[in-house]
Amino acid sequence: MSEFILNVGKKGEIYTTKKIRDAIGLKENSKVIVKIKNGFIIVEPLPKIEELINKSNFVNKISLDELDEELE
Repeated sequence: MSEFILNVGKKGEIYTTKKIRDAIGLKENSKVIVKIKNGFIIVEPLPKIEELINKSNFVNKISLDELDEELE
């Protein structure tokens, strides 16, 4: 586990460091899930829908021609 000291802005913004962003894969315009558990803030990257689809075993990739054949 890593531990960091971060700054909090006037409106409650929490400013991360590049090291933290790189460690969890955050890029500009990334979304995160924030959880509060036992008085602690947990920040997790929100996977993009494309990443979820690519990791899913329930999705089959087919071509448009194959889709047309299935729909006929």
